Amino acid sequence: MAYKKLAIISSSIDKVNLIKSFLTGEEYDIHVVSSEDGLVSKLYSIRADFIIWEPILSSKSSMKNIKDVRKIASYNNVPVLLFSVKDKQLWMKYPLMDFVDLPTDREDFLLRIDHLNALADIRRNYRKQNDKLRQTIRSQEKMISIIAHDLRSPIGTIKMINDAILEEKSKIRNLSVRKKFEMIGDTTEEAYNLLENLLRWSRNFSGRNKTEPLSFDLSLTIREVVSLFKNHAANKNITLTNHITDTTFVFADEDMIKTVLRNLLSNAIKFTNSGGRVDVYCNDNSDNVEIAVKDNGQGMSSSDKRKLLKKQPTQMKQGTKNEKGSGLGLILCRDFVRMNKGHFYFDSKPGEGSTFYFTVPKPVH
Repeated sequence: MAYKKLAIISSSIDKVNLIKSFLTGEEYDIHVVSSEDGLVSKLYSIRADFIIWEPILSSKSSMKNIKDVRKIASYNNVPVLLFSVKDKQLWMKYPLMDFVDLPTDREDFLLRIDHLNALADIRRNYRKQNDKLRQTIRSQEKMISIIAHDLRSPIGTIKMINDAILEEKSKIRNLSVRKKFEMIGDTTEEAYNLLENLLRWSRNFSGRNKTEPLSFDLSLTIREVVSLFKNHAANKNITLTNHITDTTFVFADEDMIKTVLRNLLSNAIKFTNSGGRVDVYCNDNSDNVEIAVKDNGQGMSSSDKRKLLKKQPTQMKQGTKNEKGSGLGLILCRDFVRMNKGHFYFDSKPGEGSTFYFTVPKPVH
């Protein structure tokens, strides 16, 4: 039978002998360390499964020793039973520790050891399960990224070809065929944006999205993103207007801000009826710039507003042309704005439309 290794750290021969007598008949291979000098290397060589420790040095020095011991990977989950400790409250912040006053009876002493061993087993099992869960999440995140990445390219190609056809749609005399091309355009735009958001969300979920802030002209960025949605808005007979003309410099990750704008414009068009309008405004404040994307579409009920405040994607209602939504884009918007030290908020009333706001910091001069 393999015995557990137990280290007794004490300079008192009498106390060591008392502890040994308590452990008689127990399944422990006992190692005695009579000094805290070079303690880390001594324990490293012993590789103990349990430590019974009498702090020999000052509290500060002994605490430093135990911190150093805990840094050894094999000692992360090793229980420590302290004895002859006066200032117990200073030690209570450390995990897997208990205290005993000597002399004591054998039953109480062994009970404390069993209790600490049970806690250590729970802690080890928890870590194992946590590691398995992390590995599963990483595998799922990798699979989502691969699928989204592989699908994005062909759908992007279909979208590009269809956009080229729609630029010449006046030459398509058959209105039914022209309508079908417009439907293809709407569907591929929706699928492409969903895949783009899925990639972004998986990276953000795993912590791989890092901000790379720089100073850039927000007005040019907004103009670029708005131009991408002109045809999409026109196909739904929606007036899309950019009211921002003045040069406005901000300090943020431009790619993330583009993602926020794309999602807000896509949603605004999705939930606005034919003949409606979507407007983009800008308010230049002292230390930030506030952008507003406003529509006069369906608006949201109280229950829909609550869904948007959740941290996980959730199925949202369909758009005015039965476009599907997951809420994933708005989660990205909120997270990306926060990552860039801004604020994200919205106003909405059923039947009157919605306005989504977000702020972006200005460059510090």
